[in-house]
Amino acid sequence: SFREAMGTSTYWVLSLLFFVDVFNINTVMVHIVQSAEDLLIPAAAAVSILSVTAALSIVGRISAGALADKMGIKRTIFIGMSTMLFAFVWILCTKTLAAFYVFAVAFGIGGWAVGAVLSPLVAEFFGFKSHGLILGAVTFTGTLGGALGPLVAGRIFDTTGNYQTAFL
Repeated sequence: SFREAMGTSTYWVLSLLFFVDVFNINTVMVHIVQSAEDLLIPAAAAVSILSVTAALSIVGRISAGALADKMGIKRTIFIGMSTMLFAFVWILCTKTLAAFYVFAVAFGIGGWAVGAVLSPLVAEFFGFKSHGLILGAVTFTGTLGGALGPLVAGRIFDTTGNYQTAFL
């Protein structure tokens, strides 16, 4: 049941994972263009970074499903999160359009892997009895992260004057 799930550390770790995942995704999606423009990348090129990220998210989602079928859900999430970690470390030293495209590829493919396999992961941990309610609650937690991420990053930018700290 949902109440039983909430009594487990697995539920809370999964909720935290999804909170951080969507926090990071939405932060990037809202601020990546402006961060590129701040590095004097022309606006049209900066927008193309976001377009590449969004287009490759489709590849990431489809690949995550196929990978989960072959390697398991937990490994797939590990690979997706590792790819996102690479992207976030990479963006800290990104100064050129080419480097932003490397970020866009890694982030686009890895960024949506967790969301693509969240439903089967919830089913694997908690079964199907309250699957919809548990998945909805975890997704809601992710949505909160997604709402807060861009706000926090914007506040950090306003305070520091750069996106380096916000992305860190």
